Amino acid sequence: MSCYAFLERPETYGRAGCVSSHWPAADPRQVGEANPELIALWDGWFAARLGQPGGRRVWLDHGTATLDAFYAPYQQKIDARFAASGWQRGRDWESKVYDGAEHEENAWARRLPEVFGWLLRK
Repeated sequence: MSCYAFLERPETYGRAGCVSSHWPAADPRQVGEANPELIALWDGWFAARLGQPGGRRVWLDHGTATLDAFYAPYQQKIDARFAASGWQRGRDWESKVYDGAEHEENAWARRLPEVFGWLLRK
């Protein structure tokens, strides 16, 4: 939801924390572990909406366990889209992978200080 609001309403949402975004949008066993058609759809959606940073900032991350284990191919394409659109990693956007982290609230809570620290720094 954070990515959606950030991209659809950039005049309202200047910062977003997209933590463990469920890029497969369904059970990964039904759409495939790295569905090329779905990856292309995400890339096109970001390409059509991303624009220039203009002071906006976004954090993206995922773990490597449970549902998050399926996210890397999607996230890599989205990361490439940010870079190709002129966003500077570390300044305008950040993308992290947390080895062993699961798709669950305790894993997200552990990284919230890093997420908020990066998003809110001057």
